[in-house]
Amino acid sequence: MTNQSDNFSYVKPNGKRALRAWVLATLAIFLVLAVIIGYSVFAARQRQAEIAATPRPAAFIAPTPVPTLTPAPTVTPTVDAGATSTALAAECPTDSTQWTFTPAGDGFNYDRIDPPCVYHGMDKVIAWIMASQGMGWEQQTAINSFSFPDNPYNDSQPKMDFLSVTGKPFSVSMTWYPMASNDLDWYVVNNSVAAEHFVVGGCYSTYTMVNGQKKYWSPQYSSSVYTAICAVNLDRFAGWAVYQAGDKVYARDYTSSGGLHLTAMLAYDNRPQYHTWYLFGFTGPGVVSSDENTTNLEGQMQQWFNSPLWDLDWIEKQYGMFPKPLPDKWQNYNSQADESAYLAVINK
Repeated sequence: MTNQSDNFSYVKPNGKRALRAWVLATLAIFLVLAVIIGYSVFAARQRQAEIAATPRPAAFIAPTPVPTLTPAPTVTPTVDAGATSTALAAECPTDSTQWTFTPAGDGFNYDRIDPPCVYHGMDKVIAWIMASQGMGWEQQTAINSFSFPDNPYNDSQPKMDFLSVTGKPFSVSMTWYPMASNDLDWYVVNNSVAAEHFVVGGCYSTYTMVNGQKKYWSPQYSSSVYTAICAVNLDRFAGWAVYQAGDKVYARDYTSSGGLHLTAMLAYDNRPQYHTWYLFGFTGPGVVSSDENTTNLEGQMQQWFNSPLWDLDWIEKQYGMFPKPLPDKWQNYNSQADESAYLAVINK
């Protein structure tokens, strides 16, 4: 009878057993894979640790998970990016009672809003975040570029209720670090300033109509003016984050660890004198994402929620806002000492 171990080893002339060549090759492959996987996990944890350890203003903040599900029947996006945004928004109903919330698919806790031109009511808030968080614009200058009825950031809700797929609400803390007036941020990809990408990650109404009466699923909204909530994904591709406070510059290299996938939460005030979207904050720490995954996810979000894509090309065409010049020789300011000097100014 053949010994089972003979499949994996053989007896050498000296009488000792040795592993067969194919077994050694297989073990070597598994060892290489283990090293690669281990390094990937380590790199991801290091990136998360860096994010948590650096007190960035409005910084790296994270998304609600997007389930891998069969989407609803394909909806061809009808919202154009670029200079058409203003025209589309002007023809769009601003009263949220005229909007339709349609489930994106089975198992989703978010809907898409119809008509899709509603999303362009978010244009100014998104442009403000984009300009001051990656294009080198000073915070107040960016805000002054738009005719906001009041502060576009509403920090009155330290926690925000979400609607789960089971229909039960759950609470999530909001994160936001107001940027210092002397803080400038750029994000650089392939040696060029590249603002974040924004895409709708799903919305829902704060109430349903039952027998002609509003039924709120959370007491947080029953006493508020907010009638709709939207999650807006904020994405950065692998690149460099460049920060400047006064004469202190710090640059951090994220080209090898990948970009970031984040989520901003916006709420709609349906009072006639406002009819405005407000930024409530961001959910959790950011998650690392490869450029390929980010691009694929953005495509899915556009399809599922009929969302526009807000990017650098859009803000340049829509508002004539272009990136501010980067600090001279910014690549040289990437040491721990540069980071400490920069943070010392920010944290004064």
